[in-house]
Amino acid sequence: MNTPPRRLLIATDLSRMNEAFLATVADLTRGFPGQLILLHVSNIAEFAEIQDETGMAFDQYMESIRSRLQDMVERLFAPGMPARIEVLPDDSVAHGILAAADRVGADMIVMGTHGRTGLSRLVLGSVAEAVLRRAAVPVLVVPLAVVEPRQARIDIAARAT
Repeated sequence: MNTPPRRLLIATDLSRMNEAFLATVADLTRGFPGQLILLHVSNIAEFAEIQDETGMAFDQYMESIRSRLQDMVERLFAPGMPARIEVLPDDSVAHGILAAADRVGADMIVMGTHGRTGLSRLVLGSVAEAVLRRAAVPVLVVPLAVVEPRQARIDIAARAT
């Protein structure tokens, strides 16, 4: 890649480390002259479990995720940062990320990883690994160890309020 990326696809899983991951990405992209696309791919099977527990309609669920991400963008990213939110359903999170990257013309994918190893990775699979193996653009993976200390500070601050 000879030119800096103009369009970053930031894939987020809304896990417990999500806010720290996005805050880290916000720091890395401060002053970034391009466009950010924040993406959450909702695994359809996981939605079925949520629907069973909450009775929430699919459209309502997707809008709640979109709203949550929009709130985080407004709190964490620089004012005026061109960012768009996409929330998509897919049977495979990795496939959804790769398809979205292709569709929006992303120059780079940014995502976190839980850093699972051994049996848990074998059983659960690895979205980050699948994306890394099949992506047509560079992939920046932010490891859990980078965001864990930041998340701990966020958790402490939340408890103090």
